[in-house]
Amino acid sequence: MIFDDFQSAYKNTYVVKKSFWWIVAVVGHIIVATYIQVLWEDVNKNKKELMNGAVESIHTLCGAAGAYAVGHLDYDWKKFGDIIFTVGTFVLALLLFVIYYCDSLWILYLLYIMFGTCYQILLTITTSEVAKHIKPDSYGLIFGFNFFMALLIISIFTLLFIQGLVVVIGTKNQILTVALMFASKSALLFVVAVRKWKK
Repeated sequence: MIFDDFQSAYKNTYVVKKSFWWIVAVVGHIIVATYIQVLWEDVNKNKKELMNGAVESIHTLCGAAGAYAVGHLDYDWKKFGDIIFTVGTFVLALLLFVIYYCDSLWILYLLYIMFGTCYQILLTITTSEVAKHIKPDSYGLIFGFNFFMALLIISIFTLLFIQGLVVVIGTKNQILTVALMFASKSALLFVVAVRKWKK
C-alpha cells in the first residue's frame, strides 16, 4: 500500500516538481536559520546589544501572517504558479546575496525577516499544491519523505562542507552557497515556465 501511494504521488510530474522545490527550499532555509545568528555575531563589531530573539519572533510571526494570507487566495497555482515561483525563488536568492554582502546588523535583521516571510508563503503554496494532487491517505508518507530528503541533503552538506570532509566553508560562504542554490533553482524554474508558455 505504501509503495502504491508513493508511486501514485511521484508519477505525477507536478508533484515531483513541487516536491523538488520543497526539498531544496527546506535545505536552504534550515542552513540559513542555523547559521544566521553566527553571522549576526560576526557583524556585531561594536558589541551592541543583539536583538536576535525579537527578530526570530518577528520572522516567525510575519511568516505565519504571510502563510495565512496566501491560504485565503483563490488562485490557479498550477496554471500560473511557475512564473510566481520563479520570481519568488529569485527574490529569496537576491535577499541572501544582499545578506552576504551586508555589514549592517539592522539591515541583516530586516533582510532575514523578509527572507523568512517569503519562504513561508512559497512553502505554504507548495505544500497545499502537493496535498491537492496526492491521495489523502498518503499525506504523511509524501510530506515525511520530502522532509527526510531535505534532512539527508543537509546532513551530507554538513559532513562535506561544515565538518570539513571536503573543505570547510565559513558562515558567510554558507549563505552564499544557499543564495547560489536558490538562483540556480530560479533559473531552472524560468526555463520550465518559458517551455510551458510556448506550449
